[in-house]
Amino acid sequence: MPVEPDSMRLRSLWSGRVRALIGIPISVVLLAVALARIDVELLGRAMAAVSVPVLFGAAFLSVVEVSVRGVRWQYLLAPFARVSFGHSMAYLTIGHLLNAVLPARLGDVMRALLTGVRLHVSRVSVLGTVAVERLADAALLGLALMVGVLFGFRSLAPTLTAFVVAGAAAAGLAVLGLLILRRGGVAATRIGSLVTRHGGRFLAGAGALRSPATFVVVAALTTAAFALAIAIFASVAYAVGLSIPLWQSALIIAAVTLSTAIPSGPASIGTYEFVGMTVMTSMGYPAESSLLCVALVHVVALVPASLMGLASMWWLGIRVPSLRAQATGPEAIG
Repeated sequence: MPVEPDSMRLRSLWSGRVRALIGIPISVVLLAVALARIDVELLGRAMAAVSVPVLFGAAFLSVVEVSVRGVRWQYLLAPFARVSFGHSMAYLTIGHLLNAVLPARLGDVMRALLTGVRLHVSRVSVLGTVAVERLADAALLGLALMVGVLFGFRSLAPTLTAFVVAGAAAAGLAVLGLLILRRGGVAATRIGSLVTRHGGRFLAGAGALRSPATFVVVAALTTAAFALAIAIFASVAYAVGLSIPLWQSALIIAAVTLSTAIPSGPASIGTYEFVGMTVMTSMGYPAESSLLCVALVHVVALVPASLMGLASMWWLGIRVPSLRAQATGPEAIG
C-alpha cells in the first residue's frame, strides 16, 4: 500500500491545531460558568463526606469497562490484522492517555496512526474502526436520551435535538460528497481520486460489521460498556452521598459522554463537567454535589485508563519523544 504523502500529514497536523485553538477556549469558558454557580463552602463539605473505598470500587469497574472496549476493538481490527487482546488494550489505553493530554480528542487520531504503523496496516482503515466505535457509542447514547425525552424528561430535549441535528448534518454532507464524487469529471481530478481512494480505506474500517455474528458481538459489547458506565456513575454518586436511580444515571452518563464530541481542551475538562452538572441540577440535585459527582466520575474514568496507557507505552517500548515520529514517520502505511 502506498505511503501517505507529507502534504496529508501536514493537513492532519494543521487540522489538529485548529481544533485545539477552538476547543481549549470552549473548555475554559464552560468550566468557569460551572464554577460560578458553586458555593465553595458547600462544595468543601461535600468533598469531606466522600467515601474513598467506594471510589476505588468505581475505579475497578472503570478498568473492566476499558477491557470490554478493548475486546470490541479487537473484533473491529480483525479484518486487517490478528491482534491479541493485550495489544488491542495497549493501543486503546495509549489513545486514552493521549486524549487526557491532547485537546479535541486528538488521542483517537494518534491511536489510529500509531496502531496502523505498528501493525503495518492502513492507518486510514484503522481510523475507520475508531469511527465505528464512536458511531456505535453515539447510537446507543442517543437512544438513551431519546427514551428519556419520550418518558417525560424534557430538559434533555435540547441535547437530543443538537445531537440529531449534528448527526443529520454529517450524514447529509457525506451523501452530498458521494454524489459529487460520482460525477466523472470530479472523480478524475487529483483531489477527487485522493478522496475516493482514502474514503474507501476509511469505510473499510467497518468491514468487520459485514458479518452478522460480529455485528451482534460488537452491539453486545457496546451495550455492556454502557451498562458498566452507568454502574460507575451510580457508584460515584453513592460515594458522594447521592441516591440516583439507574435510569437517571443512564441519562446523565449519556449526556456527558456525548459532550466529549464537542471540541474542547485535554480530557474534555470543562465541557464534561458543565454538561453533567447542568443535567443533574435540572433533575433537582444540588449544584455542589452535582459538580463533585461529575468531576469524580471524570477522574475515575480518566486516571485508571491513563495509567494503563503509561504501562502500555513501557510494554511496547514507546517513548514520549518518539511517539509522533512512530505515528507519522516515513514508514507509515497509508
